[in-house]
This record gives sequence, structure tokens and C-alpha cells, in this order.
Amino acid sequence: MYAGNETKAAYLCISVFFLIFACTEQFFKATIQMKSYLFTTVIVSLLLLASCNMDICVDGIVLDARTGKPIADAEITLGQKGNVYYSDSAGVFVCHIASGGPAEAKLTVKKQGYIVDSREINLGDDSPVVVKLKQ
Repeated sequence: MYAGNETKAAYLCISVFFLIFACTEQFFKATIQMKSYLFTTVIVSLLLLASCNMDICVDGIVLDARTGKPIADAEITLGQKGNVYYSDSAGVFVCHIASGGPAEAKLTVKKQGYIVDSREINLGDDSPVVVKLKQ
């Protein structure tokens, strides 16, 4: 979930608790007021869940094509908005893109002294992206 949706996540957890409670026989012994509170909480939580924006994570590693060693501080751009990410000292990167868009996105990796690698990636693929930059 996007940062800032912690409140929505808390309401979702509360609704799950109440759904579990509703499945027990204690629910049938609860007062009308308690049942009303339960159903209101569940409905509000489901509406909040529906309004949450979910991220798709794209992770991978940037390697030198000749040596196979990781490349730190490579600039990674994902999608049309052009959010920029950087690989860490182990060459690893994690990018986020909002769900609900196209099934593919353009991934561009740059590092000074290397040839730019640009490719279309499938956002539904969970396997890490391996980028081998050539000098």
C-alpha cells in the first residue's frame, strides 16, 4: 500500500477481527447494538480497502556484463511518470509503480561509462529483473 494508508490498513485489520467474531456463536448472542457496530465497521473497512491504491513492486539487480559484478548507484527509471530509483551497493533495486495501469512498463537503466539498457517488462512477472550493462 502507499505510505499514508496505515489508517486504512488498521481499519481493515479491525474488520477482519469482527468478521472472525461474526463467524462464532458469540455473534448470535451479541446485542442488536453490537451487531449494528460490527456491520458498520465491516462496511466502512471494505470501502476503505476498495479505495486503497496498491503498488506493484519490480525488483532486480544490475550487473556488469563482462565481469558479472554488481553495479552500485545505477539510475533506474520505471514507467511513464519517470520515477528514478538507484541500485544499492550490491546492485539491487526495488521500484514501485501504481497498479491499474498497463501490463507492461518501460525499464531504463543508466550508469556513467556503460551503454543504456532500456526494455519493456511484464509487471505481472514476479521474478527479479537481471540487467547486464555493457561498457
